[in-house]
Amino acid sequence: MKQISSLNNVHQNGKFGDFENKNEKDLLKISELKNVLIFQIVQYKNSSSDVSNIKIDNLKLPSTLKSSSNSDTRILCSRTIIEMQGDLVNEVLKKGCPINIDKFNEGDCTNSIYNGISITIDFISNNPRKVRIFGLRSFGESLHHSITDGSLEFGYQSN
Repeated sequence: MKQISSLNNVHQNGKFGDFENKNEKDLLKISELKNVLIFQIVQYKNSSSDVSNIKIDNLKLPSTLKSSSNSDTRILCSRTIIEMQGDLVNEVLKKGCPINIDKFNEGDCTNSIYNGISITIDFISNNPRKVRIFGLRSFGESLHHSITDGSLEFGYQSN
């Protein structure tokens, strides 16, 4: 099976817009990066692992809001992760997320929005229903307020 880029029929090589009579070095350069692997590394609060000793491609994990890179790898930090568990998880997600949440099961993940905030939803298990919601760190507080506000109708416990 051949992997096809999501920009396969969109991204074209060439010059576009107001490029005439401009120096090549002054033009914006837009390209698609393909075959990129993205991994999320999470240290849970009960973990005894010392992340300061972890290296990936000879790079240490960066501190918050920093990055580490070499010619082959770039490590970025950081995302907000909210975990929800319970029979009414789908109902809370439906309040702010336009996708059909009911079609997703354990092992699935999808990108969407929740009340206008870009998120990734990782479906951890079906029984009990458990999801992890990943959002950009800068939207963490707003995402948390949106999720907890959507949960008030059903009642929730915060750990």
